Amino acid sequence: MAKKSRVRCQLIYERLDGAIGRQDWYTLYPTSLLIHGPFTCSDHCFILLDTQGSAPRQKQPPFQFQLDWIQHEQVNNMISQQWQCTIRGSLMFRIAHQLKSIKTKLKYWKSTTGTNYKRQIDKNTEKIHYVENRLIDNADSPRFNHWHQRLVKGKN
Repeated sequence: MAKKSRVRCQLIYERLDGAIGRQDWYTLYPTSLLIHGPFTCSDHCFILLDTQGSAPRQKQPPFQFQLDWIQHEQVNNMISQQWQCTIRGSLMFRIAHQLKSIKTKLKYWKSTTGTNYKRQIDKNTEKIHYVENRLIDNADSPRFNHWHQRLVKGKN
């Protein structure tokens, strides 16, 4: 770690420690992990290289509100109901709490209503591969050609 600058008498730190590896090394140690130790009273922290580490966990992508959700009456009702809830605290606390509650409810709604776009994309990709493989075997099939056209246009 190294000092970067001061803002309102507060130090801002920037991580400068890192590691570089070649592709052949990554091939030998595919599950290796680089772990940064805690920052204590020194302006340095240790780096630990674990070559026996388990596969790194995939981070979940950040929540994103999809614009077409507005077309769903359930979403509009959910948001309206949450903004009508009374919450005690400062203005910023109330706004943050309401947004967090809306986010939680929207995540649940998304997972239960089939509006999970990644799942839909994966499902349609599987269908396209299936139809394309059938077309390779039987290129003159009007049925598979029609399916392929519909899937590529997004009309599953």
